[in-house]
Amino acid sequence: MKSICAWTLVAAMMGTSVPLSAQAPVDTAVPATPILTRAAIRRAVEDVFPGQGSTAADWSRVQGIRLGLEIFVTTDVLLASPRYFGRADDTSLTLLRATDPALSAAQQHVLRKLIVKYPAEFAAPRTSVEYENQDERFRLTAEGVFVNGQLVATREQFSERIDRQAVREITGPITREGSALTTALAALGGLVAGFFGFLAIAFDESSSWSGGRETGAYGLLIGTPIATGWLGYHLSLHETQKVLYRR
Repeated sequence: MKSICAWTLVAAMMGTSVPLSAQAPVDTAVPATPILTRAAIRRAVEDVFPGQGSTAADWSRVQGIRLGLEIFVTTDVLLASPRYFGRADDTSLTLLRATDPALSAAQQHVLRKLIVKYPAEFAAPRTSVEYENQDERFRLTAEGVFVNGQLVATREQFSERIDRQAVREITGPITREGSALTTALAALGGLVAGFFGFLAIAFDESSSWSGGRETGAYGLLIGTPIATGWLGYHLSLHETQKVLYRR
């Protein structure tokens, strides 16, 4: 037994006596880390979520905007300004506006109402139509808009054509939305609180399980998450704008 242990010890010492130069080299170099560029980030996003990185740059989204929708357009020379969508083709964007400084407040009000109601007619380059209702009669010609026979605005005052290459960003109307996460968490908290309230009433031995007690218990169980979810939604309301196009 002693001889076996001795030979084992000798073999172990011989194994550790190999010079370091004979051992396999250890690579201690730190691998190069590529610099994160915007293009690299975009490619990474597209790898994980195909199509998401370039969705906002899809011009077909602009062509699908609802006629007469109020949008905010930013170009190379124009800051985000409210306009009404008229039409979009492969090369340009036609916008409608009712805020020309040369128009009076009353004229702007009438023009805005007509643009929202008849966006297709206003966006067409050479449309000549006439409408009449109980309030007023207006006529749209190649010259402009006439209300009750009086010229309200010329086409140059309400129609604006922008080259596609000049458009940097288009956002939708400003809306107020609540946070879905806050609403869900508030409702979940209400559900937990309502559940414990329900148990407290259900296992209260000081009174019998009557109709009023049963109504109160189930009212807590059902009504509490609804109330807290509604409160969470309204407390998280914030103004937001959806990006419809970004170059």
